[in-house]
Amino acid sequence: MRYSSMPSIIIVTTILVIRSCLAFTEIDLEIAGVIFISSPLFVIWMAINVLRDKKYTGSDFRNDEEWGYADDIRANA
Repeated sequence: MRYSSMPSIIIVTTILVIRSCLAFTEIDLEIAGVIFISSPLFVIWMAINVLRDKKYTGSDFRNDEEWGYADDIRANA
């Protein structure tokens, strides 16, 4: 079974959007406050799930490439 981080991203995004709507409309500030207090836990949970996800479709660095900006300051020297 392949692990996916997408459900945690969708859940956390939905929770944070709901919290923002509750705070903006001032319908239920108590629930918005509880979500606000617990939001770091939701974000940490999401970050752990994203880091555990092994799916990466990007390309790897070649042997002569380094991480950083695309421009090379050594070429202008």
